[in-house]
Amino acid sequence: MRFDHLLHWVPDREAGVRAYRDAGFHVAIGGEHPAWGTHNALVHFGLPYVEIIAFREPGRQDPAGVHLFRGAGRMLGRGGGAATFAVAVPDMARAAAELRARGLAVGEPEPGRRVRPDGSELRWRTAALTGGPEWRPFLIQWEQPDPERLADLRARGIDAPHPLGEVQMRHIVIASRDPAGDAEWCAHLTGHPARREGAGWRVPLAGCDIVLVAADAGVADGEAPRITRLVLAGPIARRIGLFGLDVVVE
Repeated sequence: MRFDHLLHWVPDREAGVRAYRDAGFHVAIGGEHPAWGTHNALVHFGLPYVEIIAFREPGRQDPAGVHLFRGAGRMLGRGGGAATFAVAVPDMARAAAELRARGLAVGEPEPGRRVRPDGSELRWRTAALTGGPEWRPFLIQWEQPDPERLADLRARGIDAPHPLGEVQMRHIVIASRDPAGDAEWCAHLTGHPARREGAGWRVPLAGCDIVLVAADAGVADGEAPRITRLVLAGPIARRIGLFGLDVVVE
């Protein structure tokens, strides 16, 4: 299991692309999800990436029951933000069986596809985790094994150098009402023990760690937990606010 991607909802895809590019990141247009009415752009750091995602229909906020869009309406209602992320597994059936054996509830796999700008298609399967924190991730299995997928991303110019310099994902920060409990749940999912770090908790995960902090560190009263920050390792320290998500390079 590894960190696959962060879903960053924005009201308008092109505006999201401009914002990330202006911040010094290489952004590739991903394409359209015909079944969901969405389109996206991609900011890759090797295999892990940020998905800039928006509904094609202006002003739409309804995720229409798609499990991986949980929290989309809430994020778009506040101008954008990140509510969840995906973890990649090489074998969905095996991963689901192992997680169920640990007592976690895993939904049935669902197919997904994206039509690229050149008309070709990319396919995958996802499965929902049907219990746990509101920010809980979902599982994804790509058709290509990781080495083949990475080579393809590079051949297509999707995973390419950033104008900012060499940048890698370090961790995401989740503001939680119960950081200790959520860290324990996350550790149960990943199989890696949580460790105390300052006022929060860190759960190691290949590709990008998960850091849980108290809600008052980033969530207003009455607001549901959310992913507040993406922390990257890079050559130039900076902090940029991008559509409800703090992006920090250190």
